[in-house]
Amino acid sequence: MTGLKIGEPKGAIDDADIILQFIGPSKGEDETIDLGNGEAAKSMKDFFGKALMRKAEALEQLERWEDAAQAWRLAVESGHG
Repeated sequence: MTGLKIGEPKGAIDDADIILQFIGPSKGEDETIDLGNGEAAKSMKDFFGKALMRKAEALEQLERWEDAAQAWRLAVESGHG
């Protein structure tokens, strides 16, 4: 999100790709992560969706329309966006 807000879409894409690679092909289905802050564990599927949507936004900023459309499509198919 920071990359998007400060006008560095390439950095936002790199950050999103790291998260997406970390989550892997499961797309976060049936996975949770305990953030260690006393709150209930969070769904990895939510983080997957956020990363995809931010990547799509960054691709739009770079006017990479086809890549952005592909990211948005995957996000919607995964229940996000």
